[in-house]
Amino acid sequence: MDKQMEQQLSNKDFFFCYNRDIYFYLTENNIDFITIAREPKNNRMFSLFYRSDKVEELLKNYNLEKKVNWITQISRVEKKG
Repeated sequence: MDKQMEQQLSNKDFFFCYNRDIYFYLTENNIDFITIAREPKNNRMFSLFYRSDKVEELLKNYNLEKKVNWITQISRVEKKG
C-alpha cells in the first residue's frame, strides 16, 4: 500500500468554504473542490477543498485583495466628502 494512502486525514487537511465569493475565486484559479454539501447541524451549504500550499496562497491573496478594495473604497468616500 502507498505510504500516502496509509496516512490518516483530519479536518486540518481540508478547507471548508462557506463563502460563495471565495469558492468562485478558488475555482477560477483552477482549484478543484471535492464536494458541495450541507452542514448537518445548521443546513448551511459549504464547498470542500483539499488544503494545499496553492490554496493557502490564494486565500492570503484573496484577503489582501479584499483589504485593498476596502481601503480604495474608503479613500474614494473621503475624497468625495
